[in-house]
Amino acid sequence: MPPKTPKHEAGSDTQTPSGSRTPPGGAAASQDGHSHNFSVIFHPHYKNRIAIHCDRPQTVLDAIKSTEAWKKERTFADDKLIIQLGNEDKEVIVATHFPCSCIAEDQIVIVSQQKHQVEEAGVQRRAPLLPKDQYCDFRVDTEGGLNTKSKKLFRNSKIKDFKYVCVYAERVMTVEEAVKQDGRFINELGDFKLTDIEDKNSIQERTQKVYGLHSKRFKLCLPMNKTQSGDNGRCANVQLAVALAKQRGISVYSKDPEKPNTEADLENIRELLRKQFPALRKWLETVLTAKTYQIQMDLKKNYFEKIQQSFSEVYRIQKLLRLAKSVCKISVEGICTGSGFVLVDNLIMTTAHLFSRHVENETLDQGIKVFAYFHYDVPDPEANYIFFTAKNTFIAFNPDLDYAVLELDPAGQKCKKKSLKSTNVPPGLLQTFGPLPMSGEVCLFGHPKGEVKQMDLTWIIKLENRAEAVDEHLSPHMTLFTLLSIKQRLSGQGIENILVDGGKANNVVTYNTFMYHGASGSPVFDDLGRLCGLHTSGFTYGLMEENHVIEYAQPLLTIFEDLKGQVKARGNNQLWDRIQQEASKNSYLMKILKDPKQPIDQS
Repeated sequence: MPPKTPKHEAGSDTQTPSGSRTPPGGAAASQDGHSHNFSVIFHPHYKNRIAIHCDRPQTVLDAIKSTEAWKKERTFADDKLIIQLGNEDKEVIVATHFPCSCIAEDQIVIVSQQKHQVEEAGVQRRAPLLPKDQYCDFRVDTEGGLNTKSKKLFRNSKIKDFKYVCVYAERVMTVEEAVKQDGRFINELGDFKLTDIEDKNSIQERTQKVYGLHSKRFKLCLPMNKTQSGDNGRCANVQLAVALAKQRGISVYSKDPEKPNTEADLENIRELLRKQFPALRKWLETVLTAKTYQIQMDLKKNYFEKIQQSFSEVYRIQKLLRLAKSVCKISVEGICTGSGFVLVDNLIMTTAHLFSRHVENETLDQGIKVFAYFHYDVPDPEANYIFFTAKNTFIAFNPDLDYAVLELDPAGQKCKKKSLKSTNVPPGLLQTFGPLPMSGEVCLFGHPKGEVKQMDLTWIIKLENRAEAVDEHLSPHMTLFTLLSIKQRLSGQGIENILVDGGKANNVVTYNTFMYHGASGSPVFDDLGRLCGLHTSGFTYGLMEENHVIEYAQPLLTIFEDLKGQVKARGNNQLWDRIQQEASKNSYLMKILKDPKQPIDQS
């Protein structure tokens, strides 16, 4: 059986509130029959997974130390260890004194040693003896929130190589007590707060109880320095620009060299930066005029009216909803979630990057389980949905086009109590393949964040407008100096590849959508109901939360041409005959089948 969906790895069970502390002796006694299993991998020996049976309440480190592998091979210092939870690449780490009872059944933990201290010395000796339901755990993003950019948050900088630290606490403790007990944060955090990543307007103060924070994700925020507010903050920004200019060897005019630059000098600084960064000058000329702002507003209005016109007709929506029954949630157990759709019969298509670093010779690593959930449409815990297990060998796999095709076990398993009319795999969508439009409107169906199926109507950002669309997305809330940093980060992700003259510019379609973090692999439909693209990824920057500036999809006609080559190369004639039979009902696919040398017409 697959894990229930959605699943929280650490402390995944529903917990019962407790209003008082339990004495350590009594708590331990109440856990008679304690028994669960997990396994440990000692980095860098990822192939060796040591099974652990835990039969008493103890820390995760104590349980790991009970293995012969630890006793014979390791001389790690307790306060220099990092323990990763799960097999996902650098996702979540827990403290060495994390209660083993809060680790999910059959979970994997990965242990590595650092040169310098990770945790405060002595915390490893704290033995958590409380029942599991008196703990809660929550995650803190290692990329800090407001006012943390230049601040040290953790004892060891290597912690920031991971996405989250998982903090646990007794349910009656305060946030501050939980963070201090954790041992990995520095002691001088001061008056910090936690901002909910899902709801940035929800703030947890350090004096509040941790009750209610279980399984949530936060960013740690620090108070604003005095020099960051009012005129002082503006002067600091000006001085930063001056320093940058001096590094470039250009003098900066100042009315009085004995006084710091003030607001009045901003125009001089702007002009200086325009000379240094031609692209930035173009952006400033675009966003700093009221006329341009009005033009952008008019464009938005026109786009909205187009979407209304295209998708307001009921028959279009009804057609899309019928096709959406073939969309599924993909769960790579213990690693990540994504989206996908039925290609033909028992074959599903999704993105290749969901399986990153877990594929060898086009086969999933041993022990990696993949499930496809269909009819996961409402959040009701009693709702109907079915799941299928995927086989570990890919039918096709291409990291460059970022697609993967897997085969499902034909025996579906019903997960919920209520009856379904059918527990078969829904119909395939190969017949609906069409060209990828470079303009107009599109519709996405997927499972962002692993949640119920969602739909997003959006419009295509034309190639010549992509750079402007990115700048427009950033301009309302970016300072001049933050913008430089963000653009550098976007450049590091390869955003130039999809802009004019970029290597992928003419091979993808771009748009803005809320469908990310679990929506990779979503099908992209045009306004005629043709399946034209595979939602692949987007370009991000981090402030108070993770933000995307633009997203893109791969063309499915190009993917089909590659799929044809891979299936034929494997000599799977029976499967190829079935694909040809289905593709013969589609005029676009027939052109690819008849003349593989002819360029694909995406019009």
